[in-house]
Amino acid sequence: MSEKRDGLNPQRDERSTSPRTRGPLSAVPGILASRRLATAVMTAWLLLLVVWVVPFELYGLPSAQIRAIVLGEPFFQVLYALLVISTVGCIVPRVGRNVRRARSGPTVNSRPTDSAGNELTDEHAEVWAARLKRLGFRRVVRAPDFVWGVRNRWAPLCSSAWHLAFVGLVVSMTLYLADGGPTIVKFALTEGETFLGQEQQFVDPDSGDVYARLGGNPLPPLSVERIDVEFFKDMLLFTRLEALMSEGDGQRQMSVGNPLLVDPTTWVAIEDFGYSLDVEFRPPQGESQERVYRTNTFPSGTADTFDSPQLGTGTAARTYRLDVRVFGDYVDNEGAPTIQSFNRSNPYVEIAASRVLANGEMRRVLEPTVMPVGSTVDLGNDAIVIRGMPYYGVFRMVRTPWALAVLISFALVAGFAALRLLFPRIEVLVLASADGGPDVRVNRELYGDTGEYAGRVRHKLRDDRER
Repeated sequence: MSEKRDGLNPQRDERSTSPRTRGPLSAVPGILASRRLATAVMTAWLLLLVVWVVPFELYGLPSAQIRAIVLGEPFFQVLYALLVISTVGCIVPRVGRNVRRARSGPTVNSRPTDSAGNELTDEHAEVWAARLKRLGFRRVVRAPDFVWGVRNRWAPLCSSAWHLAFVGLVVSMTLYLADGGPTIVKFALTEGETFLGQEQQFVDPDSGDVYARLGGNPLPPLSVERIDVEFFKDMLLFTRLEALMSEGDGQRQMSVGNPLLVDPTTWVAIEDFGYSLDVEFRPPQGESQERVYRTNTFPSGTADTFDSPQLGTGTAARTYRLDVRVFGDYVDNEGAPTIQSFNRSNPYVEIAASRVLANGEMRRVLEPTVMPVGSTVDLGNDAIVIRGMPYYGVFRMVRTPWALAVLISFALVAGFAALRLLFPRIEVLVLASADGGPDVRVNRELYGDTGEYAGRVRHKLRDDRER
């Protein structure tokens, strides 16, 4: 009698366990390590998210409180513990089984259970074995009454690798949520400015506090060389919003959909823009002072106010308050300034100036005046030069320390699943039929119907035999 083995018709490993020797606690490990429990726990968790958590999200509950519920509620913690136990219990026993399965293969001394038939001629055996190798069966053995080949012998290991990658995905997702999700910092830079983490560069105080808590220098010195903005005619519809950034010796173009990847956990993207004013203040004596102001004057025609630096010293010190409106594509409409598009094609500035007195009152020194960029305004003793109207960009830095682990785990899960489905383990046993032709029997994992595949193999083997 031929030796039975884990081949085309694997025999079941029957363990004689008498019901009398099994106590009530002996079933607990099997229950905890069952796929049914893992499926039930995962289903319960998803139902709780839909029934309990999703309404909180719709009602506007802060994300921090939702995380506290999902991660901190005792019932959720019990579900997580059961899920971990059942998942590990399902995976660990199958690892050794898959390893043994991957290592197993056809040998002359280890015969498949179906190998019982007519003797093969040397010619048939040689031709069929060679043809199986050309079909991708790397391990083929010949015996007096069969030819046996295995393809994708290591495929069972993909199942264990997929299980481990899935565990990694769950762990990384849990750490991602426990860490509070992505850290977001917003800052603004004018063309020609370098980000140094200074207080005035952040859009709001919260962004500055968040950036300070990150410690170190999460962002290297980034400089904005140029910001390109284009609109569709006179509509507030971007056709282009890009920034040319400098980092070290290199430059990179950034757009709304093409962020700058600083490192695997941090990226920066431009999300908005505005007009800055480059203003030079010229006192009659002393050095001129130049300031660049980020204004809230977009869309064109919106008013904003800012103060000049102190000019002069002692009792002659003076400060001006400037009221400005910016027109990116200026046109005169019967004496009233307006625009013909939102692009910066013909920049003009409407400026009014008041001197800030010692008692806090304002004394008007310049009535609203419309002038092109580059003009000089006389304030009596002092003068103001509108040197330029550069763009400034509003940038969003997103830092997700666990995002890389999540992405890698997800890629591994998808990759191993694809390998397992596309390259299943296939065993082919070729016996001699009564008419001398090949009798092909196939065992293909993951796919139940093997008749069509066996027919194709049989056709190839017959073609070889007839040649």
